[in-house]
This record gives sequence, structure tokens and C-alpha cells, in this order.
Amino acid sequence: MALTIFYVLFLCFLLTYEPIWGYISYQRFKQDIHKTPENKNRRIAYYKETMLALWIPTLIIVIVTMISPITFSSLGFSWPSLNTSIFGKWISYILLALFVGYLFAIVYHLVAMKTSQVFRDKVANELEKMPYQELLPESSQEKKLWGYVSLTAGVTEEIIYRGFLLLVLMTLVPDASEWLYVVIAGIVFGLAHTYQGLSGFIRTTLIGICFSMLYLILGSLFPLMIFHFLIDFVANASNSTTERNKM
Repeated sequence: MALTIFYVLFLCFLLTYEPIWGYISYQRFKQDIHKTPENKNRRIAYYKETMLALWIPTLIIVIVTMISPITFSSLGFSWPSLNTSIFGKWISYILLALFVGYLFAIVYHLVAMKTSQVFRDKVANELEKMPYQELLPESSQEKKLWGYVSLTAGVTEEIIYRGFLLLVLMTLVPDASEWLYVVIAGIVFGLAHTYQGLSGFIRTTLIGICFSMLYLILGSLFPLMIFHFLIDFVANASNSTTERNKM
């Protein structure tokens, strides 16, 4: 009973804290950056606040797992094992192919940023149009800290929004379809990124759905943690290369 209450409270937390406070916090950060661009510590402070906001619920999940019947393997801490029976072979293999293809695209992106001036100019123009470009690091200290932010997001968000959230949904609504689980988990993940605007919400919701499906297909968070980290980290790599190119 106590565990069920915790599940409900945790779900309420995900539906309120990040969508509301995360949005307010980012708006304040954005205003501060525009009003006092000379404040070199504001972005660093925001990075630290973001990491803290992700690690605290993650550590709570770890503690609850250690003192409850929940196992770490049920949270996705296990080696990948292919299961195509949940969504069917065709959907599973197509999603895995997209996953591998995106990994190759990330590698291509990093190589092209190093070797192609045309590609760097194209990425620079895209970065300038980003609705949340204030987040991107500028100083060397910020870029170093961004690596930790990327690692934090890759690890903690997968534990929170894939491993634990899907466990909560399956426990609270045990007879629902896996499709419903992944859609709800994707929407909750998208709500946590409301600071990115409507397009960001839609994009991260779709990513959340795909990641949730991949998690159920692979039965492991480890590939998704690496993938998530690379997606976030490549933004820093792109920004760093374009910044050097402007000098």
C-alpha cells in the first residue's frame, strides 16, 4: 500500500514539477541571460540547478528500490535482450534500424563538423534559430559542465521516464496495453520539456514514445542512456565547433 501511494505521488510530481517549475525556472534564466549577458556564472548556476533537479528524484528511486520489493533489473539495469513479441517483429526491427541509423547519423554529424566548412555554416544557421539556444554553453567552463549535464540527463531521465515511470504505469494500471504505457510515458517526458515550446514538446514526446518502445524491446536502459547522452552532447560539440569557426 505504501509503495502504491509513493507511485501515485511520484506520478503527480512528474506531471507538475517539471512542466510548471521547469518552465518558470527556464524563463527566469532566459530573462537573466538577456538582461545581464556579462554575468558569466548564470548559465553555470542553471546547469547545476538542472543536474540537481534530476539527481534528487533519481536517488529517491534508487533508495526506494533498495528498501522495497522492486528490483534493479525491473528498472532496466540488465543486459539487453531482444523481445519482439510486444510490438511485433516488423515494428521492433524498424525501430531498431532507426536507432542504429540515428547513431550513424550522430557519428556522421561529428565527423562533418570537423571536416566540412559548408556543414559547419549550415549547423551554425540552425543553432541561431533554436528557440532555446540560450542553454548552449559558451565559455570553456560552461562547455565542460555541459558534458556533465548531458551525462546526467542520459542517466537520470532514462531511469525516471523509462525504467521507473513505465514500472509505475504497469503497476497502477496492470491490464492496459503496452501502447498506452509508452504513449503516456512519452507525453509525460514531453511535458518535462515544455520550456522548449510547443514544437519542443511534440518532438520530445515522440522521442519519449520511441525510447519507451526501445526500452521494452531491449529490456535494458543502458543502450538508451548512451544514446540519450550522445544526442545531448552533440549539441555542445556542434556549438563548440561553430564558435571556433567564428573566431
